[in-house]
Amino acid sequence: MSDEADPVRWLLMQAVPEVASGVVEIKAIAHERWKSKIAVHSCDQNVDPVRACLEFAKEQGQKGHSIDLIRWDERVETFISEAMAPAEIAEVVVDHSLRRAIVTLAKDHAWLASGRGARNCRLASQLFGYEIEIVSPNL
Repeated sequence: MSDEADPVRWLLMQAVPEVASGVVEIKAIAHERWKSKIAVHSCDQNVDPVRACLEFAKEQGQKGHSIDLIRWDERVETFISEAMAPAEIAEVVVDHSLRRAIVTLAKDHAWLASGRGARNCRLASQLFGYEIEIVSPNL
């Protein structure tokens, strides 16, 4: 997908110098109406990719578009835990062959993990390309 075809990616390229220069890489973006999750990674260990994009996310939030920034991690378990924030994750069990993850939440965190209409879970799933099943003592 070209940058012009993805408006959030294009805006990030325009607004964040570290993204434009390639120091911060956009690894994945998941969208739904007025909500995005963006996975970012830095090629420079001295540059925090989330902090570099934070001002952009705040500006978009003021315009009504909520953006969650997630630090990219190749380890599926770690990445999914980050993507499900602010929910507290007790365990992530991954079946790589099925591209599926079972996420066990801490007690009383189901609503945080799923969000309105399970949007948080759907976006996290789209971001990494794994089906996510939520398991909680409350469910």
